Amino acid sequence: MSVKKEPSGRRSVQFEVEVPGTPEEVWKAIATGPGISSWFVPAEFEERDGKPVAVTLNFGPGMELSSSVTTWEPGRKWASQSEGWIPGSPPIANEWSVEARAGGLCVVRIVQSLFASTDDWDNQLEAGAPPGPPSCGRCGSISRTSAARARRR
Repeated sequence: MSVKKEPSGRRSVQFEVEVPGTPEEVWKAIATGPGISSWFVPAEFEERDGKPVAVTLNFGPGMELSSSVTTWEPGRKWASQSEGWIPGSPPIANEWSVEARAGGLCVVRIVQSLFASTDDWDNQLEAGAPPGPPSCGRCGSISRTSAARARRR
């Protein structure tokens, strides 16, 4: 998967995965603390006035990543941005969106971006991209989570 480079310095990769479930079910899996925790790592959203303003992912002791929520369009798209994951790394942003498809399916699209003036960090984006067709390494877990919820209806 290649890194898309923009004149602004934004560098990004995009992953897509088709998952079973309604947009509402898939949204709960990718945009709530319990949903994300069920397929990825423990996650918690901080809210103000009923709207998420930050998300924290806990990768283990001493490995928490907190990001500001920059976009929140319930049922459709959310985005976050944080300072780099390690000292000296550029800011990173993630955008998650859900699109309904026929047959009880949805497409989850994830765009991961870095903001840098050089190619030095591009390998960090490429490292997160699995080989082969565009997909998301752990997005298969979203699929299993959404399918399980659909069966419980």
